Amino acid sequence: MKRSHKVIIIGAAALVLLMGTTQPSHVPSLVLMVPFVILFVILSTAAASLLGWGQGGPTAKTLRTGAFIAALPMLLLVLQSLGQLTLRDVATILILFSLTYFYISKIKASTTS
Repeated sequence: MKRSHKVIIIGAAALVLLMGTTQPSHVPSLVLMVPFVILFVILSTAAASLLGWGQGGPTAKTLRTGAFIAALPMLLLVLQSLGQLTLRDVATILILFSLTYFYISKIKASTTS
């Protein structure tokens, strides 16, 4: 089994265990952030695995891209959990992520040529 698959399976098991055995009102605030970190690791690893599918597995480049891809739903999830997510926030975040992706792709294109 590949390392990325192990990370996803262990992360999912840890997430299920944590969510099933803790009660949010009885744990410190730091523990409330752990599920978001685990979910980010799972999403970024899964995205990197999908991007590196034809290349034999995730590379450093696909891991960076996977982290960028996973940051969008995680940011939306954090805002939703805080009760601060509105349609205006979604539109703003989508525009910012699109601009960031465009900017990064232009920088990479100019450095490779």
